Amino acid sequence: MAADEVTLKKLSKLEALHIKGWFRVVYTDATIAMLIGIIVTVSFLIAGADVLGPQHLAPREPDVAITLSTLFSSHWGKFSGILFMIGGAAALISTQIGQLAGWPRLLADSFRICLPGFKERFVWKTQLLNFACF
Repeated sequence: MAADEVTLKKLSKLEALHIKGWFRVVYTDATIAMLIGIIVTVSFLIAGADVLGPQHLAPREPDVAITLSTLFSSHWGKFSGILFMIGGAAALISTQIGQLAGWPRLLADSFRICLPGFKERFVWKTQLLNFACF
């Protein structure tokens, strides 16, 4: 969606600072999410190497989570196996949510760019909602 330059030029300094504050919120949120992702990934890598390495195991496809959970349980107790499964599920779900949130915007933007009549016929929110619903 193109910026409304006329409205932006009319913004007061206070309104501009308020918008700039939201940029900080978005950047901070994205940075924290990225750091959490890196920490979780590195933790899984280190823990997996500690558990799988000495036993020379390389579980395949659907058995990976169960095998790793069982190994974690035998190595660090039952709670660690449960924690591993919860962490793995959280990582998969958060990745899926991120992907699902981006697709409607991508499709709406693609139609708006490639089909000029599309953006004239439907307002931006309607375009986005139509793609989000299917």
